[in-house]
Amino acid sequence: MTRRFALQAFVVGCLAWSIGSTLYYTPHWLSYFNELAGGPLGGPEHLLDSNIDWGQDLLFLKKWQERHPEAQPLRAALYSSYDPAILGLKLAEAPPSWPPPAQPDTALRREMFVNDLTPGWYALSVNRLWSRGGEYAYFREHLKPAAYAGYSIYIYHLSEADCREVRRRLGLDRNTSSPPTSTPAE
Repeated sequence: MTRRFALQAFVVGCLAWSIGSTLYYTPHWLSYFNELAGGPLGGPEHLLDSNIDWGQDLLFLKKWQERHPEAQPLRAALYSSYDPAILGLKLAEAPPSWPPPAQPDTALRREMFVNDLTPGWYALSVNRLWSRGGEYAYFREHLKPAAYAGYSIYIYHLSEADCREVRRRLGLDRNTSSPPTSTPAE
C-alpha cells in the first residue's frame, strides 16, 4: 500500500508542478518550456522556428518601448510574418550580421561590420539569435540581454566597451589584418 501511495503522490506532485509552471508563464504558452528543459529562456536550445516564435511577443516589445523612450533608436532583427510598424513599433535598421555573406570584397564587408556595430539598443528575436546561419550569434555568445519582451525577443543595450569587446572576440579589431573564418567558441 505504501508503494502505491508513493507512486500516486509522485504523479500528483508532477501534475501540480506542471500546472503551476504553466500558469506561472501565462500567457507565454508558445515559448514555454518546463524547468527541466531550461525554462522559456532555455527552450531555443531544443526547438526553433514556429515551435517557439511567430512574432507573438511584438506587443510586449511595443509595451517595453513605450516604457523606455530612451531606447531610441531601437535596431531590430525580428521574426514575424507582418510588418511590426503596423503595431506602432518604431524600429531602426537591423544590426550588422557576422559572418558576412560571401562577397568579393570581404575586407570591405569586415570594415562595414566594424563601423556598423555601434553603441545603442538592439532587439533580436530568438529565431534570429539562434539561426542556422548564425548571423547574430555574436549577440548570444558575447553579450547579455538587458531585458526581454516576452520570452522570444531579447533586448540588448551596447556600450562602446561592449562593441569593442565583440570586435576583439571576433578578431575584428581595427589593427587585426584578417577576420576569422568562423565565430570563436568560448
